[in-house]
Amino acid sequence: MALASLGPTAYLLAHSPSQESARAYNVIAGHLIGLCATFSAVTVLGAGETPSVFTTHELAGARVLASGLALIVAVAVELWLGASHPPAAATVLLITLGGLPVSLQSASTVVIGVLLIALLGEPLRRLRATA
Repeated sequence: MALASLGPTAYLLAHSPSQESARAYNVIAGHLIGLCATFSAVTVLGAGETPSVFTTHELAGARVLASGLALIVAVAVELWLGASHPPAAATVLLITLGGLPVSLQSASTVVIGVLLIALLGEPLRRLRATA
């Protein structure tokens, strides 16, 4: 499940390569911003201590609040930095709802996946955008 949030990024690169949100900068910055906002929201609100929606099939209030807070912060910072990347919202929700724990391993997995998609996808995106 660790890389499930990267599917929308790959889709965007393949199907809409000329969109600004498909640029490598937006892909990398968007997911990093999402990770930072998510880890902060889950930690501050103590949502990591509540059960995952993926195991209980019930939404915990702390996870809902963490999701909302993390999405608001992530979108605001992405817009401020000119790094809009809507698929990064999948990363935010995957973690805030409990699909991945707030851990160095989760962050590393997402970052490595994002870097691979961005670095491998950028030349193909540019080629398709100019074709």
